[in-house]
Amino acid sequence: MKSKTPADKVMEWLNDSGKLATLGHAAAARALTVAVLQHGQKCITHHNVLLKRYEPALRLLTAPHEGTNDDEGCEHVLVAAAAGVWSGTHPHMAVVAVSRLLELGLCKP
Repeated sequence: MKSKTPADKVMEWLNDSGKLATLGHAAAARALTVAVLQHGQKCITHHNVLLKRYEPALRLLTAPHEGTNDDEGCEHVLVAAAAGVWSGTHPHMAVVAVSRLLELGLCKP
């Protein structure tokens, strides 16, 4: 996150390192969402920039993947991660995060 690694490079690392195969798409999507939201907690603008930067990776991770446990998609893990990151400290930010995920089309209402 600090080095502003593009989404395609994050996906490349997940694939090349074997992390995606080990974790699965849902867990990888959850981990990336938590990392983005925690790193973007400076302000709402920073939060939005990071969600937008990693949108392509999140979209790939949450898309349906036939022949796996994620064959119906797993966008629900993004909502759970967003709510979980902020639930204890700033619950209003959970609403902002989920709203942004909806705006980006990463999850359904």
